[in-house]
Amino acid sequence: MYPLIFLLSLAAAAVSAADGPPSRLPVPNEAAQKEARRLVTDLYKADYDRAKTTAQRIAHARNLLAEGTASRNDPAGKYALLLVASEIATQQGDLDLAMQVIDELALTFQVDGVQLRLAAAEMAMGTSLPTSASDESLAAAASVLELAIVEDRFESAKKIVSLAATAARQSQDAEWIKHFAAQDKEIADLEKQFLKVQEALAVLETEPRDPVANQTVGWYRCAVKGDFPGGILMLALGKSEQLSALAQKQISAAPNPLDLADGWWQVAQSQEGRAKTTTTNHATQWYSQALPRLSGISRTRVLARLKEFTKPPPIPATITGLAQPAADCRKMAHEIARV
Repeated sequence: MYPLIFLLSLAAAAVSAADGPPSRLPVPNEAAQKEARRLVTDLYKADYDRAKTTAQRIAHARNLLAEGTASRNDPAGKYALLLVASEIATQQGDLDLAMQVIDELALTFQVDGVQLRLAAAEMAMGTSLPTSASDESLAAAASVLELAIVEDRFESAKKIVSLAATAARQSQDAEWIKHFAAQDKEIADLEKQFLKVQEALAVLETEPRDPVANQTVGWYRCAVKGDFPGGILMLALGKSEQLSALAQKQISAAPNPLDLADGWWQVAQSQEGRAKTTTTNHATQWYSQALPRLSGISRTRVLARLKEFTKPPPIPATITGLAQPAADCRKMAHEIARV
């Protein structure tokens, strides 16, 4: 009834990760999974056999997701229901639904959610997308693609962007075609930067204060990944006088929020793409700290900059755990402006 190849690949990915909230359940053992899959096959065979069209099979997958989500006292059964729902959604090209299923899996079990999403995206984008779900699936693909970039999984990113670009062309959606073309170019650039970072990290193993290596790694972590805590010290040790001075101010005992905000805003003006968005967003975080104490012209200038920054950061908060302070800054700016 249900092909097992994709299920087994999901299971292999699932047992590899034990990080995340301790309340998550361990993945059922192989024997329990096998028995649960057999029960799912038997119990839902008639429903599956009646589902002849793409829409009917997607509806069947939604029912399995609902059943799996509602299951409370049968971990193996819940796991099997969700895996099968994910497989069907993926085979039918409904990546949006597949991501919903994987979200429930990752919420409940100790699985490698990243690998599950990437595997599902590669398979789903290789199918013919249902017309009704095309835009949703392309949006889901864009989200998974961002995840691959954030996790430095460039081989997966290249596969997904290629498949997504093909699907966008098939749907004749100009905006998505443009989006994935830009992503394809960015991935190639980021992969080159990532390789340089690996070389720099090797240098730092023997020369931890090397300014060039520190600059390379620090900039990548801060401006590309948005991981300022993990890269700011390296920027302080880097070769760029501007960035080094700014980083040293940031790690000082008493950093000046407005001074740092202005400094990072200035850095952002010479950047483009992801680096520009990330450094601008970082500046808004410091502006948000400075704003409550400002008045007069200083407040007006900061309000204008917060209003100018309308694009959200490229790193999804659900992936990194980072807040998206730009929206909070704009909300604060609007509230203060009304006072």
